[in-house]
Amino acid sequence: MIPLKPQGSAYATKDPDVALQIAQELLEQVQYEADPRYEDNTIVGIVQAYLDFARTYYRKSKQAENIRYGVVQLVDMFGTLKAEDFGPLKLKEIRQCMIEDNLCRSEVNKRIGIIKRMFRWAAENERIPSGVAFAISTVENLKKGRSEARETPPVKPVSRLSILHLTR
Repeated sequence: MIPLKPQGSAYATKDPDVALQIAQELLEQVQYEADPRYEDNTIVGIVQAYLDFARTYYRKSKQAENIRYGVVQLVDMFGTLKAEDFGPLKLKEIRQCMIEDNLCRSEVNKRIGIIKRMFRWAAENERIPSGVAFAISTVENLKKGRSEARETPPVKPVSRLSILHLTR
């Protein structure tokens, strides 16, 4: 039996459970690194895969283009980061950047929603651990009047004269 030193322990152990646990962790790591789905598991890789999916899924609408706009700050700020290291605080950082870029609250919420959906898609397709998608899903939308984000004026109804003029 090979003596093993558990992490954080001053002494080695001959406990077979510890050996089994270490062997399982090593196996999982090797399988994870060898799996072609995880080849480019950076934010940029996930974004590219999601855009490829969106172009086929949303063929007849401009949603793929909206997604591209929605992930610009994500790629600019965290493009080289491993997707599994992305979390709620980083998402809030992106949201704050959008606010500083003077996007209105509804547009900020829309773009953050796109990022959340992308991470859910990545978890569904086993490109990231599901815990990452769950963690960022806990970030709340900005509420009206409760953030620094700019509010847009309400859309007013069209006058009857305009409708009559357009229907002629």
